[in-house]
Amino acid sequence: MRRARLLRTVAVATALLLGQALITPTAAEATTVPPAAPTVTAISAPYTIGVAGKFTFAEPAGSPVPAAFVYQLNSGAPTQVTAGKRQVTASIVLTRFTNTLAVWAVEPDGTFTDTTTMFVNAAYPPPFADQDLTGDGKPDLLISGPATGLAQGLWLTAGKALRGGLHTPATNIASLTNWTAPDFDGTQVISGHFTGTSFNDVLVYYPTGNNAGMAVIAPSLDNGGPVDSIGGAVLPSGTMTDMNGDNPIAVANAYDSAGTGNAYPDLFAIVGNPSLGYTFDYYPNYNGTGAYYMANPTPLATPTVARTGTRGGSPRSSCPTGRRCCSGTRRPAPCTCGNRSPTTARRCTTPRTNWRRTGSRRRLRCS
Repeated sequence: MRRARLLRTVAVATALLLGQALITPTAAEATTVPPAAPTVTAISAPYTIGVAGKFTFAEPAGSPVPAAFVYQLNSGAPTQVTAGKRQVTASIVLTRFTNTLAVWAVEPDGTFTDTTTMFVNAAYPPPFADQDLTGDGKPDLLISGPATGLAQGLWLTAGKALRGGLHTPATNIASLTNWTAPDFDGTQVISGHFTGTSFNDVLVYYPTGNNAGMAVIAPSLDNGGPVDSIGGAVLPSGTMTDMNGDNPIAVANAYDSAGTGNAYPDLFAIVGNPSLGYTFDYYPNYNGTGAYYMANPTPLATPTVARTGTRGGSPRSSCPTGRRCCSGTRRPAPCTCGNRSPTTARRCTTPRTNWRRTGSRRRLRCS
């Protein structure tokens, strides 16, 4: 009995010693702090939406030197910043009035630290010029492919300051992850302050197809970057149908047509079908993104596109009786026929088929 009791005492003592050895850190381990969440500092406040601002990410002294820091802004994709030192500076473009910034460090062995979350406010910039999606103060051209001769996608061409020119080539600003190029097939796209902010947003309308009658309003930062459906507003099919159940065949920005001072623009649309006819509908906005619920229709004749002339010196499609017609390499005002002097010009009463080319400068005059 005494021998068994002694053996039990020795076994317990041995277990206690082994346990203490297992939980007692070595000298090297005692000097290392477990990976801590990084410290995030806003160093260039106040911030402006759409403008890059600076932040510092730092790991405390005594913690392992991180291989990288990773940050995620709002619901965007995580972005990695290479480190190799305890503190780095990152330039981040804030996209909202109130932003959520999450930051964590990546240790040399690939493990992640805890996450630091910061809420950052940013002010809206002054309103951007109408149809300016690149932030240079000039209107830009926005169009979808492929029916227009471009490839699939949403294409943006920056405008020039002189005579409405465009910088080429165009840039596909369809998101590569959430809103891919084929999603814009058959769509009509227009820009405007549809979210009621300083920026020109993008309204994508589907006049036909499986999504006929649906529209998506995608926010933009007017920096020429991709637009995405994340954070956008969806107007389901049927939102803008008329009493006959017809969806618009075309929509346009109506701006503040009613003069109410509303920050959200109104819409114009052509609605109808060949058998019942068409109406020109006005959709007032009810003070909200995508708040287009009721239309004010005006009857229309069958929609046609009339061509009354072109830029440059081409003649009009016809020569109306009693009106002067085009001549020369450019169309003067008033247009004249034959002799370019308005006082001696003959009046043109014949159709375009009687025009003929004269001289090396492609002048046109009536027969």
